[in-house]
Amino acid sequence: MSIPLSNISGRMIAEFRVQRNPPPEVRNVFITLLAVISPELKDADRTWEEALSAMADSKKFIKKLTHFDPKTVSKEVQNRIKPFCDNPNPTTNNQVADGIVKWLVSVYKACSNCTDPEATQEAEKSSEERQQ
Repeated sequence: MSIPLSNISGRMIAEFRVQRNPPPEVRNVFITLLAVISPELKDADRTWEEALSAMADSKKFIKKLTHFDPKTVSKEVQNRIKPFCDNPNPTTNNQVADGIVKWLVSVYKACSNCTDPEATQEAEKSSEERQQ
């Protein structure tokens, strides 16, 4: 399954990367994005600078997002995305950030169709107990 990334080009990302001190709402979008695409990073390591690094090769960045597997998103990360779902029409006044919000919402919706590994394990355990 792939998640579409609408209206964002490599050129737009390259232009976007020159921002050194974006507004907090834009920064928050990219910190959340890092939680999704780089879950191995600790919260303290999810910074604007790390987001810029992730976007260094805009073609690779776009490919990573368009080929992202939402089944890899943990429940904790889903909870981080959820607030963006409350306002799926973002108004960060930044086309790239708004496009990323729409992508995050698509990931969240796809996750809701994914099987929760913890729930699956609990169901399997319960089933085994009933069979014994």
